[in-house]
Amino acid sequence: MTTSWTRRIILAALILVLGATESNSIGLPDEWERAVVYVEYKRLPGTPCQLNTQFKSADEEKTAPEYCPVGSGFLMGICGKSLLFSNRHILSMQSQLPLVVRVKNKVGEFVRWKVGAWLGNPHPEVDIAASLVELPQGTKIDDFLFTYFNEDANRKDNEPQSFFVKLEDLRVGDDVILVGYPSSIPGILEILQMYDAPIFRAGIISLKLPGVTRVRMQEGQASVEKHLKDIFLIDAWSFPGNSGSPVFLQPTMLRYDDDRPHINLNRPYIAGIQGASIANTGLTLVYAADGIEETASQFPGTQCPPPPPTKTQK
Repeated sequence: MTTSWTRRIILAALILVLGATESNSIGLPDEWERAVVYVEYKRLPGTPCQLNTQFKSADEEKTAPEYCPVGSGFLMGICGKSLLFSNRHILSMQSQLPLVVRVKNKVGEFVRWKVGAWLGNPHPEVDIAASLVELPQGTKIDDFLFTYFNEDANRKDNEPQSFFVKLEDLRVGDDVILVGYPSSIPGILEILQMYDAPIFRAGIISLKLPGVTRVRMQEGQASVEKHLKDIFLIDAWSFPGNSGSPVFLQPTMLRYDDDRPHINLNRPYIAGIQGASIANTGLTLVYAADGIEETASQFPGTQCPPPPPTKTQK
């Protein structure tokens, strides 16, 4: 009896120690959060941010925000090119509205960067797009408090594992983190307009759908059938404003088994980009990260040259 209780106490102690260690390792590196950005446009005079509405008085317009939220995105440097990644349905608004990305400079002030020319994924079924980032005239990268994921030949030479994890390497039940700016939540818009910090939501991968899938989705008052490519669903609430948010594979101390030996489950990866929420379900649709590099490859100069051969290579 004594031996049995001793074993139970030792097991409980081990669980507590492992749990404490795991809690310190779970999450994202601090700099990853600063790569996630807020996409906005400058409000037109006399026009509220809310569509199909009007200002009730001149005083109401005076207190209205100068910039209106559009969605989320993240910055990535690929072979020296700085790109903003988001959804096609977000960046395509550039033709109607002058989109900007909000970042903070080292003085702590908000600065807006223009969103440049954008390109969508070559497959229309993949709602991923990227654009060149245009720094304000007379500024340089070091002037700002932000970071970006640097996917270049030198990093790949030192750390062969990519920032991305492919759809085939994801498993149903994997923990994920959705990071973005859900500006449509009541009371949250005011916070997001004052502070430069995205909101984190945790979830799990609920369903993988490789290839092309027919999905019926609600667009306004209409139900529309769409063809979507390489998607997965996560059990995590998302809201308008989250479109374009990166979804990260959450690091874990426990390996499920050895069927994914070429990825390290103790480090985070970009698993995909949020595309839409499934109404009234708590489920969110995500486009797999496979489409990110495919989208970036369309920009000149983003094809990283292979690293130089090592001495052991012929």
